[in-house]
Amino acid sequence: MSKLLSCLFMAAAITSICLPATSRADDITAGTGNELVNYCNDSNHQASNDLWFGCVNFVYGVKVGFYFGLAYTTRLNHPDVSAKQLSKDINIGLMFCMPDATVTREQQALVVSKYLHDHPETLNNINYVEVLNAFKAAWPCPKSGN
Repeated sequence: MSKLLSCLFMAAAITSICLPATSRADDITAGTGNELVNYCNDSNHQASNDLWFGCVNFVYGVKVGFYFGLAYTTRLNHPDVSAKQLSKDINIGLMFCMPDATVTREQQALVVSKYLHDHPETLNNINYVEVLNAFKAAWPCPKSGN
């Protein structure tokens, strides 16, 4: 399990480095949902400004980082797993089932923005946890065995 966490944190760290630099004190890559909501809000979305661009890229980076970490770890532990099974294992690991082919980066950021607005009680959570929670709320995986 620690190998998995190491891969996930490494992937998240790498993706956060790729984000645009900002001079704001409330850096999106450091901190909690409180910083994230300053980027991922309706006024920035309506203005299509650099802060919204930072939100879109951060949200996408978290998603890709965690997908990559889980895919890499699964392949390490099970090198013969099929692509279909790998995708299923990743969804189970992340506990959300986003229809990747149809959801744009902007839509993903809008989902996170709405989640942050609707759940102010969670803004003290780590920012990437808020992204994953927003995805879980928007795209829950179907319950198996029902």
